[in-house]
Amino acid sequence: MKKGILVFISLMMVTGSVFAESKFSLSAGVGGLFSAGTVQTITFGNDEYSGGFVSGGGYAFFDATYVEASLGVSTGSIVLRDVDGEISKTNLNIGVIGKYPFRLTEKFHLFPMLGINYSLALSVSDAGDPGDFSELWFQLGAGIDFFFTNNIFIRFSPLLGFRLPTKHESDLVNAGGSADGIPFGFTARLAVGYRF
Repeated sequence: MKKGILVFISLMMVTGSVFAESKFSLSAGVGGLFSAGTVQTITFGNDEYSGGFVSGGGYAFFDATYVEASLGVSTGSIVLRDVDGEISKTNLNIGVIGKYPFRLTEKFHLFPMLGINYSLALSVSDAGDPGDFSELWFQLGAGIDFFFTNNIFIRFSPLLGFRLPTKHESDLVNAGGSADGIPFGFTARLAVGYRF
């Protein structure tokens, strides 16, 4: 796995001088997103707090060639297995992600992405399970821009990520539980953008 990652990075660096974007540009856009993943697994004796989540929403982005900043809102549900509960949640998502664009053709631009996303829990409608469900995500992925004109493009960016425990999950551990594994998730984003 490590060898494969090193080969990928080496290829990106070698081809960068040939295909890398030659000029700095600014762009902005709006779009939608879908996310799914796991929650932190916490064990209390024979009882287990575990499950997954799904969410969807919208976002806006501002792009300065090598950095994309985004702001959006998403809503979704956390489904807990053993406690048979469901938590509805609305997030304010704030993201900053680094990217290195490669021009495959005039119309197609590809870029690896690496960054963070903070999901601030604006509201939580829980099943007797109060707490702070805000999340800090570390994300890795790629994106592709398809240009319809010199200025208008569609951006698709799938991202894999893992996150730190929420305060709610940390409180459960401090109350006597033991954490196992790292929460992870997948996000797919599709947006329409305009290059200035």
